[in-house]
Amino acid sequence: MIAQLPRVALAFALLCAAIAGAGVAAPAQHDAYLPLVAAPVADPDLAAIAVSAAGLWYPSEADAPLEPFVARAPTPADACAAEIAPGEPVEVGDAGLALAGPAQTAPWMSDAQRGMAARFAALRAEIDARLSGAISCQVGRIRVRVLILGVAPSGLVVGLRTVVTRT
Repeated sequence: MIAQLPRVALAFALLCAAIAGAGVAAPAQHDAYLPLVAAPVADPDLAAIAVSAAGLWYPSEADAPLEPFVARAPTPADACAAEIAPGEPVEVGDAGLALAGPAQTAPWMSDAQRGMAARFAALRAEIDARLSGAISCQVGRIRVRVLILGVAPSGLVVGLRTVVTRT
């Protein structure tokens, strides 16, 4: 059994590489393997933001990870508009406001919760420093798609996206 372990590890590594090539993200319960299967990030500013967001889960009734992406639109507003289906509610605002809640601390919080809030505050600072014209776009009613995006120095519209649940 132990002699087979290297073959199993190799097979797992090859599977992860195949998944990464297909652009499929790792399941949340396998965060330890995320560096193996995460798709490469082409823009260096988005890569820095992705590092700041790694392991963060946007809080809602069903927490979800923040996923880096490159929008296929000329402006953040156009990228937001592309997400909207007819009749869907949309809220557009400052990108910092979308991260303000998770970055807040309270006296009753544990050290781990305060640490998480500090990471959200650092992510907010990273987005402010690296992206111009950053906005947040929240689309939908119950399963709300949240995009935090702006223009990188490369000219690409990049950001983070997640889904929050509101009932």
